[in-house]
Amino acid sequence: MNTPRLIAEGYGARERRVVLLGALVVLASLIFSTAPALAAGGGDGCNPNRSDNFSSSPIYLRGADQEVSSSGGVEGYIDNYSPWVNNNPSEWQNGAYQWIMLTDYSSDWLQVGWYEQGGGVRGVIVQLSIGGNVAWTDRFGPSDAINTLSYYKITYDPNDTGGVWFKVYWWSPNGNGGEITSVENHNFTPTEIEQASETHNAATQFPGGANNTAYTTQVESYWPAGTSGSWHNYNGFGVQTVLNGTQDWINGTPALGAYDAAISTWDSACQN
Repeated sequence: MNTPRLIAEGYGARERRVVLLGALVVLASLIFSTAPALAAGGGDGCNPNRSDNFSSSPIYLRGADQEVSSSGGVEGYIDNYSPWVNNNPSEWQNGAYQWIMLTDYSSDWLQVGWYEQGGGVRGVIVQLSIGGNVAWTDRFGPSDAINTLSYYKITYDPNDTGGVWFKVYWWSPNGNGGEITSVENHNFTPTEIEQASETHNAATQFPGGANNTAYTTQVESYWPAGTSGSWHNYNGFGVQTVLNGTQDWINGTPALGAYDAAISTWDSACQN
């Protein structure tokens, strides 16, 4: 793939080394716009015609969790679905996402996947949380073409003597790619492997349509962590989280509480 470029930078305590690029997070000022933007490149989705509630800080999430004693990694393909994204404000925090994650099921987690913000801006996002607070966010671009499959991977090595506990990878559909960032000097033991779609505004389409879902495939999880572990087919149970909003339009597989190897999500307001 093309060399990922740094989109912006500056926020959060940094305890890591950079493999290809510097770190970033953008806390952009709110940009008011009277008209929502269409999805990137003509996009897959539709305007769900719901009221904007971004100011109330909602979180809409649908996906799957796999619980293990300890995890050394997660990897798999994520579909580059392009939803319709509200453009008020036009910033990545008001966008749509699909990701894989390692977490301790408490307050620490590391995730990677695609994001799309208003105006059709798309890229790859990596985020680390420490103690329940976002420590840093990296965003890379250009992202891969919509309606292709990108391969992502996170590894955890509890025995790394150099203090590089976590590494994050991204491969494009043509096979180019590799490690894009890592985590230094912050160590937690992942006990849960997650994959999910996510939005933060009811006015933004939840990733996927009824006839064209946003999905993952060939997802694998490594457990237990360390040299005694090995890669296994993912087997997670369906979960859904909604904070400060309603959930009538969110759909997905596996069914809530049921188990599956991958996820599909869609917005009931959209066919494609």
